[in-house]
Amino acid sequence: MTLIEQMLTRFPLVTQDDRLQALRQTAQEIALAGLDRASFFESAFLKPNAHVLDILPRHTAPIRIKLEVDTDPPAGFRTEARLLLHPYSFHVRCYTLPDLFAGKMHAFLYRSWQSRVKGRDWFDFEWYVRNRHPMNLSHFVERARQSGHVGSDEGLTPERFKDRLRQRIRQVDLQAVREDVKRFVPDTRSLEVWSTPYFLELADRMMLDV
Repeated sequence: MTLIEQMLTRFPLVTQDDRLQALRQTAQEIALAGLDRASFFESAFLKPNAHVLDILPRHTAPIRIKLEVDTDPPAGFRTEARLLLHPYSFHVRCYTLPDLFAGKMHAFLYRSWQSRVKGRDWFDFEWYVRNRHPMNLSHFVERARQSGHVGSDEGLTPERFKDRLRQRIRQVDLQAVREDVKRFVPDTRSLEVWSTPYFLELADRMMLDV
């Protein structure tokens, strides 16, 4: 049994989609382990997208992983070491959850292709609010300044942020959002509640670190 086959035994592989998701997670773990062996996390940290790696499990199509290395991250973030146990035990340095949330909400509000929807943004937004993780507003503002969506001398109060969030929620076709995300959701009945009023209520319940 190969290493990848051993790692896949951790997952229920009932459907083809189960196997694909398990392969993706396994491939990500192997890629991160390789970066750890190269001492990458001694001076940097990761976030998804950009440089493409191909992992080739036996008897499967290649799995492509995208990793983005940000050489000029916006200020105001914190990092922490998280323990991974596969394919061996090692620590990965990454953003704290409030700062990850800030990055997610920056994409949520300011993606360059606003005419399209990315359902995963809405799924993640729901997850952060449901699990009562606050968003680091200061780091969000630094990101928005770097991208030009907030002026260099402009502040952003919690109230103004919430107003922008509600405006974005009202503009989006939630049916298109549900269609885009349902391939990631094992039980699509959980999406039946997704509506403009539902996400407006999530916005009201969203917690901010200021």
